[in-house]
Amino acid sequence: MKLNPNGLKIFPFNHQPSFAELWEVAIETLYDRPIYVNEFKAMLEANGITKGSRILDTCSGGGFPALDLVRDGYRVEALDASVDMVELYNCRSADLGLISRCTHGRWQELPRLLPGQKYDLLICRGNSFRHAAGGWNKAEKGFPNADAAYHETLQIFREALKPGGRLYVDISRDPTNHREMICWIDVEGRHEQLNFVIEHDGAVRRASFIRVSPDGTEIKLPNSAPALVPYELEQLIKKAGFRLQPVSIPAESELFQGWMAHI
Repeated sequence: MKLNPNGLKIFPFNHQPSFAELWEVAIETLYDRPIYVNEFKAMLEANGITKGSRILDTCSGGGFPALDLVRDGYRVEALDASVDMVELYNCRSADLGLISRCTHGRWQELPRLLPGQKYDLLICRGNSFRHAAGGWNKAEKGFPNADAAYHETLQIFREALKPGGRLYVDISRDPTNHREMICWIDVEGRHEQLNFVIEHDGAVRRASFIRVSPDGTEIKLPNSAPALVPYELEQLIKKAGFRLQPVSIPAESELFQGWMAHI
């Protein structure tokens, strides 16, 4: 990775990048990893989660911040529904010399994948809960079964927690529509812009990547979810029997609302 003259990072690929790889590029561009990880750990410790706690990151992606926590001595297990994300996580873990490996599976499969396992903390961060109804790396037009999927997922999360266990969950506060160039990517020797786009149509939220080639050709990598808002998520969590405590991670507090949900 290097910088171009206007200060934007350039990420090289010797192949066509997957959605998962572009998601990791976005994280590296939009987050100051050390600051975020330190603030996340401080939030955990303020809520009684220590290095001795048993933690499951239910949407680990490529390992941010799960692998950072593992490297710092936390007992974190990892799960993700995306095959590409699981592969990325496991490659990054191996590169870091860690033995942590990510399990592939959807939240609705937790009782089968990890039967009888109980945790002190479940992490569902990075806007991931919206995707309980589907839509990851897909261009869905609607989500008629979203409420049922949300309710089922929260009940499964409850069952996976120890008595007194906690669920960390967050959701973004989005602008109505937004498009931003976040970096350059060099794909097989060709410079392209990488844009992150958020679009709402009332019922569906689309948070997609658009690759723009030098001749202006655009390649869109879709991503969609129900247009759930913070208040609606708060009500869903309460209805599932959790007690809620708002929590804040300063590095992203303007963009995200987070909670520690207690049973």
